[in-house]
Amino acid sequence: MSSDKWIEVPRPNRTDKARVQNPSSRKAAAPQAASTGPAGNRTSYVQDAFYQHLMSERALVEVVFIDGEPLIGVIDGFDTYAILLLSQGEEILIFKSAIRYIHLYLGDGNTEKNV
Repeated sequence: MSSDKWIEVPRPNRTDKARVQNPSSRKAAAPQAASTGPAGNRTSYVQDAFYQHLMSERALVEVVFIDGEPLIGVIDGFDTYAILLLSQGEEILIFKSAIRYIHLYLGDGNTEKNV
């Protein structure tokens, strides 16, 4: 596999989306349509924060696929559609659409942990 690393995509300024308008300014402002396009048009801050936390901690995770198959490794990168997992010395590209869930792996059969 290649030794190239993924480039971290800069996150947009959250204050623009979190700003609350005064009731008087709502009348003058044009209504904004919600993003209904592909997942790339819409940023998921919860998902980004979750992956960033796991990457910064180099936490061992278990990725469980739609068919129930688990894969254990460390998340090395992610983008809108995929994650890069380091598992048993290999870099594995996993499409997010194939994932059922991801959780911390403790190795003793107990997979629950407060993060």
